[in-house]
Parts: sequence; structure tokens; C-alpha cells
Amino acid sequence: MTVTAFAIRSTSPGPVIFRQERIGKGGQTFVIYKFRSLRAGSEAFGSPTLPDDPRITRVGRFIRPMHIDELPQLWNVIIGEMSLVGPRPMSLQRYRDIEELIPEYRARLCVKPGLTGMAQIDPSSKWRDAGTKKRFALDLEYIQKRSLMLDLYILTETILVVAHKVSVGPKR
Repeated sequence: MTVTAFAIRSTSPGPVIFRQERIGKGGQTFVIYKFRSLRAGSEAFGSPTLPDDPRITRVGRFIRPMHIDELPQLWNVIIGEMSLVGPRPMSLQRYRDIEELIPEYRARLCVKPGLTGMAQIDPSSKWRDAGTKKRFALDLEYIQKRSLMLDLYILTETILVVAHKVSVGPKR
């Protein structure tokens, strides 16, 4: 994490840590922490990033595919706002937009959001590229089947997926 912070600081002006309000268990909001992977100030536009997005920094091109940018969320886990496994937390605006389309979407707020979840290990979800309905179905499946063994399985699979990405390197 120190190397990542140094790389961000030395290659791009702006803060090392990106902070954003997200929605968590019971609809409570919290501030999520991530390593900044976009040019400073560009996240204010609120639009999702695409693979060749010009807002992504040089360091961001490396840390995003490897999910290194997510490591500061361990602090959110330590202070109890997130868990290691659960539905990924969303920004308030994105949540509101989706809830208008899928009223049942609120069901995912009955558990703490997680660093990783079923959508992150499901091969058909392709991590960030999954459709909202597919990711929601996986979130509901997790909520219904939640157990220590399932959490351990998801954590193990997440490590394997990330290790594979590290071994093949980031996409160019």
C-alpha cells in the first residue's frame, strides 16, 4: 500500500486517497476509501469509467485491473462499515437510479456491503462489466445463502481471480 501511495503521489497531482459517500446496510451512508486512480477532480462528473477512459491515470491503469485501488477499504471493514464479503457498495446517485428501475433493489441493504462478493467471482459478471440485473441476482443469491463457508469460498475465489490477473498483467 505504501508503494501504491508513493506511485500515485509521484505521478499525479491531487490526493492519494479518493473518498466518496456510499450507501450501506439499512440505507446508512458512509465514506468509502480507495486509492485514487482517476485524475484529480474528474470523478466529480460521476460517469462510470470505461477501459480506455482518458481520466484514468498511468498508475490507475495498473491498480484498477488488479483491484489494488480497493485496499484502503480494509479501513471501512475495520471500523465496521463494510464486511469482507457482501454486495459491493454503490454511490447514492447510482443506487437511486437503479432503485427506480428495480424497486426490489433495496433488499441488498439488509447486509453490510463487502470488499468482494459473488458478482466479483462469477465468470459471467466480468467484474465491472456485469449488467445491473445480473449483479443484483448474484447479490440476492448471496444474501439468501449467506454462511461462513460461502464467505470463505468467495474470499478464496477472489484471491485466485486477482492472482490470475496479476500473473497475466493489466490489459493494455
